[in-house]
Amino acid sequence: MPTSALGSSAPATCESSAEGPLEAPPVLRLMKVAKVLRDLQADAIVEEGAITLEVDESLHIAADEDLLTAALGSLLHQAIKVSRSPARIVLRARAEDDGVVVELENDCAGLPPASWESLFESADENHRSPGLALSKRIIERLGGSIRLNSEPGGSCAVLLSFPLVKYPTNAAHALASRGSRA
Repeated sequence: MPTSALGSSAPATCESSAEGPLEAPPVLRLMKVAKVLRDLQADAIVEEGAITLEVDESLHIAADEDLLTAALGSLLHQAIKVSRSPARIVLRARAEDDGVVVELENDCAGLPPASWESLFESADENHRSPGLALSKRIIERLGGSIRLNSEPGGSCAVLLSFPLVKYPTNAAHALASRGSRA
């Protein structure tokens, strides 16, 4: 199986103690989805295989950058870890209905539907990744949702859904940044 790292170490994590970032209100700011995914792609190390991007450059979400990066980094690390060799991972972002969907698809052995929900539960003696449970909590804390699509013997995809942020046109943004000079 391929091994992975983000930068020179394991993916960033967030503690969930009483003083941890999941207890404090998230600091939401407008973020360009393509930039977040490009940064993750650049920081990830895949010894055998590749990570490709398929993103709509115009998409923005309101999120806490540190929390979103930790959640996506953990999901990407897990995708690399369970991928067949050579790893084929695709990061996608697209508008869908009233939101933005971020998808991490990998070439795994597939999972039976009965096991999907349990993957996002806390770590236990069955060696579930604590990072998956924490990622789910973070995504939900940011107003998003997470689900899994998988085909036994095929690929696995984690889909994150976030509310769509209406971003002003360049002209409206320029006028707003100038203030009222008229």
